[in-house]
This record gives sequence, C-alpha cells and structure tokens, in this order.
Amino acid sequence: MKTSPRRTRRRPAPERRPADLTLPIVSGCTAVALSAVVGALWVTHRTAPAAPNVPAVAAVEPATPELTPREPAPEPVRVVPEPVVEPTPAPQPVAEPQPAAESGGLEQAVADLQAQLAALQAEERREAEARREAEERAAEERAAKARAERDARAEREPAPLAASFPRRAPSDVQLSPGLDDALPERTAVAPSLTLLDAVLAFRLEDDAELTRVSRALSERDDPDAASARGLVAFREGDFAAASELLSSTAEDATVRDASYRAGLFTGRFAEVREALAQDPDADPVLRTLAWGPFHAETPYAAQALERLTPKGHYRVITDLGIAPDARRALDAKLADASERSRDSLIARARKKHAGLEHVARTMDKAYAAYDKLFGIRRAGEVVPTVYVFSDKAAFASFSQALQVGSTESVLGFYMPRYRVLVFYEQGEGARPGELSHETQETLMHETFHQWLHLYVKDAPPWFNEGLAEYFGICELQRSRLVYGLVPPLSGPSRLSNMRDALLGLSSEPWPLARLLTAEQGAFMGAHPALNYAQSWSFAHYLASSKGGRDKLRAYFNGLRAGRDGAALFEEVFGDVPQSALEQSWRDYVLRLKP
Repeated sequence: MKTSPRRTRRRPAPERRPADLTLPIVSGCTAVALSAVVGALWVTHRTAPAAPNVPAVAAVEPATPELTPREPAPEPVRVVPEPVVEPTPAPQPVAEPQPAAESGGLEQAVADLQAQLAALQAEERREAEARREAEERAAEERAAKARAERDARAEREPAPLAASFPRRAPSDVQLSPGLDDALPERTAVAPSLTLLDAVLAFRLEDDAELTRVSRALSERDDPDAASARGLVAFREGDFAAASELLSSTAEDATVRDASYRAGLFTGRFAEVREALAQDPDADPVLRTLAWGPFHAETPYAAQALERLTPKGHYRVITDLGIAPDARRALDAKLADASERSRDSLIARARKKHAGLEHVARTMDKAYAAYDKLFGIRRAGEVVPTVYVFSDKAAFASFSQALQVGSTESVLGFYMPRYRVLVFYEQGEGARPGELSHETQETLMHETFHQWLHLYVKDAPPWFNEGLAEYFGICELQRSRLVYGLVPPLSGPSRLSNMRDALLGLSSEPWPLARLLTAEQGAFMGAHPALNYAQSWSFAHYLASSKGGRDKLRAYFNGLRAGRDGAALFEEVFGDVPQSALEQSWRDYVLRLKP
C-alpha cells in the first residue's frame, strides 16, 4: 500500500558560500613566480652592458579573476536544518615558471602563467562537475531502490489487510452433474465484488480498480454502493460528495476514517467531533486535529482562539499574542458564565483576539494571490486548518501528538493527509499579535504546497518548490500580499546561490530540460539548495512576462489534467528551442536586482 505523502517539509536553506582558498593561493604563487622572474631579469640587466633602445619593463600584476566569492553574512535561523556546504577542493600546485632568457620574454612568461592559471581553474570546474554528477547518479540509484522497495511493500500489503476481514474463497467450485464417480469437472465462477474490494483499492490508491468495483456495486444495487462511490469521490477530491456518501457509523474503519476526514475538509467540524466521540478506535491523530491543541486544557477559551477566515478558505487556530495565563483566565470566566451568555462572550473575545484576526486575513490574501497567478475562477471547496503557536514548546508538544517526529529545526510543516498547516512564531512582529517576517515567509511557502494540493496530487518538484519559494519571498501589506520579491545578494539567498552557479563560482546548475523532468528523489538527492534556487529563478523568470505566465498556467492546467512531467515539458516548452530558452533564463537571472 502506498503511504500518504511525507508529513513534514524541510526545505534546504540557501547555501553559505565557503571560504574558497584556491584562488588566493594560486594568485599568491603567481605573484611569487613573477617576482622571481622580474628579479632575475633585474640582476641580468645590472651585470650586462646596457643595450641601446631597450624599452623599460613595466611592473605586471598577477592575474586575478573578476569575481571572487563574497564573505557570507551570518545566516538567519531557517525552517530547515543547516545546509550542507560543498567541500572546497584542495588547491593544486602551480608549475614553477621558467625565467625568461631575454628581457623581451617577460611578457611571454606572464602570458604562460595566466594560461596555466586558467587551465587550473578549468580543471577544478571539471572535477567539481564530475563530483556532482557522481553524487546525482548515486542519488538517482537510491531513489530507484526506494521506489522498488515501496512497490514491493505495496504488493505485500493486501495480505494483512484481508486478514482483518472474513476470508472469501478465490472462487466457488461446482461439480458437473452425473460425474460423481469420475474425476469431477471444475467450473470456476468469479466471486462477487464487495465493499472489501473497494476498500482495498482505496488503500492501495488504485483508482481504476476502485472505479470498476464501485460501478459493479451500483449496477446490482448493492447496499454498500454508496460507500464505494464515496471512496471514489474522496480520491477525486470531491470531499463534499464524499462527506454525503460516506457514513461515520460504517462497520469498516477505512470508510469511517474517510468520512471523518472529508467532514473536516468541508468544514463540518461539530459533526466530526460528535462522531469521533462515539468511536474509541478512531485515528488518534485525527482526533487531536479535530479538537485542536487548546481544548484539553481550556475547552471554553479554545473556542475563542478559532475562526474561519473572512473568505471562508481556512480554519485558523492560534494563541498568537495571548499568554497562557490570559487564556486560562478567559476559560475560567467563560466556565462561570451561563450557557445563554457564553456564546456572546466567546464571540466578543474572538473579535478582540488581534493575532487570530491577523493570521486569518493573511491566509485569505495568500489564497487570492495563488488564484490570481493561475487564473482560478471558482471558490475552493476544501477548508484546511492552520495552527499557529506563540510558543515553541507548545508547538513541539502538539507535533509530537501528531506523530510527525522531531521538530527541533522546523518552524512549520504541512500534513497532506489531513490538510493541516502547523507553525510557531519564533520572533516578534511589527506589532503585538502579528507574524514576524520570517514566519510569514515560511507560512506562505508551505501554504502554497497546501493550495496546490487542492488541484494536483503529485506535482513535479521544480514546480512545487519553485513556486512555493516565489510566493514565500514576499511582503504582507494592508490590502494584499506582494510576492515575487528578489532576495538580497549580500548573504546566502536563492539569488546569490544562483548567481554563483551561473558565474562558475559553485557547482554548475542542471540544464532546464533535466530540472523540469526530475523526480523527487533526484531533485533532493544532490545539491538540493541549488535545485531550489534554480527552480525559484525559473519560476520567477516565467512569472515576469505575460508569455511566461501563460506557460505557467498551461503547465498547471496540464498537471490538473494528469499529464506526465516529461510529456508536459514538451507540450508547454517544445515550441521554444531549448538553447534559446536556456540562454534567455540565464540572462534574466544575471540581470535580476534586489
């Protein structure tokens, strides 16, 4: 059985530029060699008789490259672990130049030294590229091995699942009449399909088989046909229909779980909580998400920390700007109030919760920005939940209850199975109850993953991460989200990483054709920070012009239609020669300014 998409996203931060000692050492050796040559010639001229009309020898500085790596500024704390910095290759010895036999050979000696330096630099670039290709091959082999292991697990999965249901013989056997004393002739009769077959196909994500079973059940008016159709609707992303068709009281645990999730996705929070309260065997993670992080300690105040966004696109739960003592005091006040007045007190407390209002409006602005770029005209039917904690310890405790593993170096994450975003505020906003700039950027990055997941089940990594970075580097203004900003060059950033790569100061970027058809394993296997930077820069390049935005939308619509990545690349970008596309993108990146 295929597992759900990975629950946490840890995007690599921009790479720090390592202190590269190769060019300083080479330049120093060059200077020493030139000094020796000039000294030898000076001694020769002092001892030899002066020759008429010999021009004076001008001092020649050693050749240095036009660009050298900048000293990186301290990197801010990111959502992700520290990036792995590429090891700097050891400098190769420079061949000692031979002294010029005559004064006129000084220029030739300098030219020879410069040629040697250029050859050395070219050799270093070739070695770096060879190392990168070896790493990428290894990463692709690891990804292929992982896929093989996953497929093997999927093939083995049906056995334990079927063991939990009444066993059914693979076929019924009928004996031909009149041949009791002879070897009976066996006629195999295909067994009838049941809801078990639909559940198995649903868990294996075999949509074709699930649809076939659902149709068979409907054709014979099977009592379980509605549940099978509900599972089909769930897989198709029609959660409103799934919630209507699936029953939270079904005997099958998979059907009940799909019913709970479809209910949460479509905003039926009270109904789902009521059903979960009657189901002791329900998914504990789902139970935690249904009630939220503050309900166990302060059940009344928890209602004042929750609301739908003004446009209804998200459910937001946050204690941003509210201290734990204030939350407990509010809960005590609400507990003492009568049932009649409690609702109005909760509504009043919710309006005064500045952090809740700020996050809610931020999410709606992000949603509008995504819709605008891709030309979406209909309102979304899914209502994901966004949790924002004001305290890291509370964030870590909640994450542990969600079984996501260690969150030590994580500022936030997205869980595709449950359609939830979980974050904490590690800094301070411009005003109390507001998100800091870093948290805001990370939230916008992960929110794009969630938005894209509404329309595309498995987007190519360049598109998923490149557009998330494009929207993540942003600025929240009063009425809108300003996205597509260019990061600074002064420290580690997507732009500085990309510039260094294009200027030969770090590993060479992939050709665009390779980047746009790479799978997740290869994309994250070798130099992920550079792959993120290249994806961001190409998305930025496309979004900068009307023609490029048209191609982004065509690509997005192709993904929604289920096109394969390689075929979609040819379909969208095949009308432009690859060499011209590559050169146009490179020129654009080198012209970009913060």
